[in-house]
Amino acid sequence: MEKILKEKIDVFSSMVQSITYTPMKKTLLVKFSSGAKYIYLDVDGGTFEGLRSAVSKGAYLNRNVIRLFSYKKIK
Repeated sequence: MEKILKEKIDVFSSMVQSITYTPMKKTLLVKFSSGAKYIYLDVDGGTFEGLRSAVSKGAYLNRNVIRLFSYKKIK
């Protein structure tokens, strides 16, 4: 079985530009449409899968990521 090191998704959303998930580090990098970048820590694969399949990425992020996971702003 092949291990995925990193997966990037370009998003068509008014809130989010792209999302990159690194399973081995359990990090989720979100680049917002404003240009701001945040890395969310200890994000499980199930949360990423939910985000990937969500119709509204912004709404999913608000409900299931932004308020629940620790984060760091990236310059």
